[in-house]
Amino acid sequence: MAANKTVLNNGIRILTRRIPHVRSVSMGVWVNVGARDESARESGLSHLIEHMIFKGTTRRTAFQIARAFDAIGGYTNAFTGMETTCYHARVTDTHLETMTDILSDIFLNSVFAPDEFERERPVILQEIEMVEDSPEDYIHMLSEAAYWGDHPLGRPIFGTRDNILNFDAAAIRAFFHRLYQPERIVISAAGNLDHDHFVGLMGDAFEAIRPGNGFPERTAHQGRSGVFPHPRDLGQAHICLETRGVSITDPRRYAASLLNTVLGAT
Repeated sequence: MAANKTVLNNGIRILTRRIPHVRSVSMGVWVNVGARDESARESGLSHLIEHMIFKGTTRRTAFQIARAFDAIGGYTNAFTGMETTCYHARVTDTHLETMTDILSDIFLNSVFAPDEFERERPVILQEIEMVEDSPEDYIHMLSEAAYWGDHPLGRPIFGTRDNILNFDAAAIRAFFHRLYQPERIVISAAGNLDHDHFVGLMGDAFEAIRPGNGFPERTAHQGRSGVFPHPRDLGQAHICLETRGVSITDPRRYAASLLNTVLGAT
């Protein structure tokens, strides 16, 4: 069955696909914002917002958000990439209204309270330490920095320790309101749902977001070649070979994916 699409007056796109033989609904609010859209001083803010958006709204505390999903047996989470941030959830179809209400609330009404940020700051710092303590993960972060150089693609998604220590709630709010523009937002859902009903649940709330001033088009960046050793006092060595790949729309992407699996599935 083909997907249904509605574009709100402010540019937000809503896509759904009905799958009538299931009794669940999965949805995501996708934002075309990621680590590559940050300046050096902002590095880590996209990932930080992903954490903070679940930490309380004008209607719910962080505990009430978690309890509301637990009460309906639902699942919710989020992730940040170089170019996108996604907030997603999954529930049985009978709890669709509750899921959309909670996700709309955290996306549109998060307060980014300073006290919650102070509690979350050590969590981010611990994530940085965990990656640095895992050589098989850390080597990929080092290879990206070596290949992309000073470009934002070469920076870690979770930012630097100095940035995390210096950010405050005001910086989080400013970044959120500047970059989370309607033109960057796609709301998608799949499962046992009706498109018009879903648009009715999400549309009124999300249409209140004012259109932004647009954003610069991302341009391709040329990577660097070379050998970049990073000595560490370990009993093992990790090697990462990195080169330019193919576009996500290139018909050769399937062969590239198979080659990736043959060479190690990283």
